[in-house]
Amino acid sequence: CTSAFAVGNLERTETRVVRQPKDNGKYDVNVFVQVKNTGDAAVSLDKANIYLYDANSTVLDDDTTYSMYPPVLQPGEVGYIYNWMYNVDATLANAISSYSINISNETDPRYVDQVLHVGHSAEYAEVEQYSYTEPVLTFTITNDTTSTVWDLNLVAVVRSAEGKILDIQSTTVYNVGLPQGSSVMYEMDLGSSNLTAWKTAGHTVGSIETYVYADMD
Repeated sequence: CTSAFAVGNLERTETRVVRQPKDNGKYDVNVFVQVKNTGDAAVSLDKANIYLYDANSTVLDDDTTYSMYPPVLQPGEVGYIYNWMYNVDATLANAISSYSINISNETDPRYVDQVLHVGHSAEYAEVEQYSYTEPVLTFTITNDTTSTVWDLNLVAVVRSAEGKILDIQSTTVYNVGLPQGSSVMYEMDLGSSNLTAWKTAGHTVGSIETYVYADMD
């Protein structure tokens, strides 16, 4: 008899769709998705198709994203998909009643790159400036591997005190190498306008999940 092949699988475990009004009268629609690899092999995201519907189940808008943070999940690991629809007409945004998200897995080892997670800690602070409050997340990253690590990726998943996803932010520190055994600090500005919007909606920052990794393709 033949044995079954190991395969990864991305299962959607949490979703939040947020409409954010802009100064120009339009809206940004942010779609936050938590996924978990419920399979028994590494998996990455092929694509995620997002559809927004009105009360009559008519498609109002759709979009496709190909990015996941981190980009590869081992069995049991959790990651995030984030899609930003910007300058959406107010009438359309306010008509959103439901959504559907179709996730396609990438399991071919030829296209599932290796990811190196790098040890770190992160501290959040709301820094008072002259006329605004700046939400700052400070990473302290230590390279405990045996070689220099280049082009680090930093990801922050911001949650409210009630556990709702407020934002997902990411950045890549290009053309910078962190030598073996050394540490570096990096400040991620989460945006004063974002903090204002969260407080206006009645939310306070409760916790932040962080990831630091390097793509090893």
